[in-house]
This record gives sequence, structure tokens and C-alpha cells, in this order.
Amino acid sequence: MDEFYIFRESLSPSKIEMFMKKCLFEINCKEPLGMENKAIPDDRISASSSYNLHFPFYARLNLVGVNGDPARTGWCADGKDANPFIDVDLGELKTITGISIQGLGLFDNWVTTFMICYSTNNDGNIFCIKDNGQDKIFNGNDDKNSIVRNYLKYPIATEKLRIKPLSWFGNHLCLRLELFGCSQDLFPDPFDNSGKNDAKLVANEETPRGKIPDNCDRALGISSGELDDLHFSASSELNDQHQPRFARLISDYPIEEISPNSYSSIIKSPRTAWCSGEVNLRQYLEIDLGEIKNVTQIATQGYFSKDYWVSSYRVGYSDDIGPIKWYTEEGVDKVNLVFRSTCF
Repeated sequence: MDEFYIFRESLSPSKIEMFMKKCLFEINCKEPLGMENKAIPDDRISASSSYNLHFPFYARLNLVGVNGDPARTGWCADGKDANPFIDVDLGELKTITGISIQGLGLFDNWVTTFMICYSTNNDGNIFCIKDNGQDKIFNGNDDKNSIVRNYLKYPIATEKLRIKPLSWFGNHLCLRLELFGCSQDLFPDPFDNSGKNDAKLVANEETPRGKIPDNCDRALGISSGELDDLHFSASSELNDQHQPRFARLISDYPIEEISPNSYSSIIKSPRTAWCSGEVNLRQYLEIDLGEIKNVTQIATQGYFSKDYWVSSYRVGYSDDIGPIKWYTEEGVDKVNLVFRSTCF
């Protein structure tokens, strides 16, 4: 979770504030979420199977027995379970930043590698944490009592978490665990809608909604390559082929019209799309226009070669001095219904 940020130029107050919030978040969002202290009740812990007395609700970090019975410790999957997993229902949306696991304690049984998966709603869909487009494999234990903690590169916001053991030591797959994170409202929102609004909107009471002022409808350089790659950033990226700089609308601009000296992905690399590295509602794409400009329209597009697209989004803006504000209509955040999925 520790990171250092080095920039070639001075940052605006709003960006400094954003990084300060991120640092405070990383300090404060490491609290145990209730496996060891039983704040998470037994009925919210389930599994694909269990062996003997090693039920899912005994999968609590440092548990050494119940009512004097040392056999009641740790969760173990049935030996015939071909796809073992354990689920933890947090009861409400939480931000997960890490996990600790332990072996059985009583006998030499522990998990050596595992995956972390989660759901973002109640539709039954499960997503597993990725690394460069592949399922992320986390390292587990090498003995029955030592605690191994894994921090997540990108925190995830979820109510239900699934641990999928992949390999283990001993005649049964067994583990104890704790989750770390914080309440969802502590997650650092890159769009801080507090403070004075210093940005200027073209539309006002005298400009009818939907009417674009004269000479203010030209493209601002994203699809043409006029705006170079250094002006793109995002909350996360799926892999090197789906970086923020690839979030350019596919259009009919002739490549020869772009300066060969332009540092732009439109001529340097194949055009794909930006895809977030995580699937949650805290992902964002940010574009620095380089100077104050009037924005009157936004066009979005899905992944041109795959069935991924965005269905709704909010728009934040800033003059690079004040904090980022949400675009509103009549005091209500404007949500544009366009596409669906996680790629622009």
C-alpha cells in the first residue's frame, strides 16, 4: 500500500488534496472487518463444502477451539470438493484492502495459493481480482500457524467476498482468515464536490438546454490525436493494452493528418480502449485539456472489437485550481444513459 509520487511539474491544489486523501485512506483503511472478533456473525460465513467439524464459521483468524474443543477450529473443505471456496457476507458495502490467512493450527493443513473474488450486486455474478488481464494468484502459508497478509493493489468495494483456494498442503484444504478495510464512505472519492465552484459553464438560464452556442461544437482533440497521451489518467487499468491513453473515440480521421512528432497512442500503438483494472463504481477516467475550454458535448463508444461498453456515467470538471465538481442540471447530478460495461 505504500507509494511514492514523483511529478515533473507542480500540482494544482485540487490534485494535492486528492493525493493527501489517498494517503489518509491508505493509513485508515486497514482495520480488521470482523472475522477474528466475531463482528461478522456465523450465519454470514458459508462455503462450498466442509469436512467433519471444520465448518465455515470456524474460519476465524487465531481461533484455537470452541468450548474447549480444539477440533472446532478452521474451515476445511470436503476432500471430494472439486471447486472449493468460502464466502464472507459483510452485511453492507465495505472497501477491502487486504486479507490475512492461517493454516488449521491443530494439524499440518494450510492453503498455499488462492484467488480473491467478489460480487458488486445481487445478480449472482462473481468477479475475481485480475493482474495484467489474468486471474491474480495470491500466496498463502507455508506452515499451520503463521499469518500471511496480502494487500490489494487496488481496493475493492463489495458486500460479499469469496476466497478460492487453488493449492494446499496436507490431506485436507483448511484455513483461517481475516479481512481488512473500512466502511465504504471512507473510500477516497477523486471527485471532491466540496468547496467553491470556480469553473465556468457555457450553458446558463439564457441558453436553452440542448442548444450548442455558435462555433462551440468542434472535437477537442481526443480522437484526432491532437491531445497527447500524457493528458490521460485513470483510477486503474486492466493491463498495458488498455491504458487510459487508449480511451480515444474511433473515427475517420486520416492518420497522415496527425503530426509524426505527436506523442499520441493513435499512431504509436493499436487502438483498443481504456478498461478499468477493477469492477466497481469508483473507477474514473480523467482528461487534462491543457487549458480552460468550454465543453458542450461528450461522445462515448464501447470497445470496438468486443462486447464491452458503459451504460451510465457522471461528469466531473475543474479549472485545475478549485476542486473537481459534478455537472448538474437543476441541482441534480446528471447521469447520461449511453452504453454498458467497464470500457470506454
